[in-house]
Amino acid sequence: MQIDPLPDVKTKGSVTNIRGNDFERMLAKIGLGFAIGKFGIDAFEKFYVLPAILGSRDDIGRWVGTAEAEKPNDIETIYVVDIQNSNDEIICRIRLFSMFVVPEYIVVVGKLKCK
Repeated sequence: MQIDPLPDVKTKGSVTNIRGNDFERMLAKIGLGFAIGKFGIDAFEKFYVLPAILGSRDDIGRWVGTAEAEKPNDIETIYVVDIQNSNDEIICRIRLFSMFVVPEYIVVVGKLKCK
C-alpha cells in the first residue's frame, strides 16, 4: 500500500525546462558539496566531477549515474545522501524526495590524497 506523505498538499502540473546535462551537473554539485563537507577540501587529490560542473568537460555521464536497486520510501526525510569511501575514491549516493519511490543517483566525486 502506497502512503501519501503529503495528503494535504494540492498538486498542480508544471513544466520545467532542463537543458542538456543540467540535472546531472546538479547531482554532481550536491555530491561534491557533501563530500567536501565531510572530508574537507584539502583532503582531496582530485575532483573527478569538477571539470564537468564548471563546463570545461562534457564527461558528466562518466561520473554520475543511477543505481539499479530500488530503495524503500523514507518518510522521515526529504533527501538521503550516503557517502562511501572505496579505495580512497569518494562515492555519493543521493535520493531526492526520498519520501516517494524515487531513483538513487550515484556520483563518483573524486580521489582522496594518500595518507
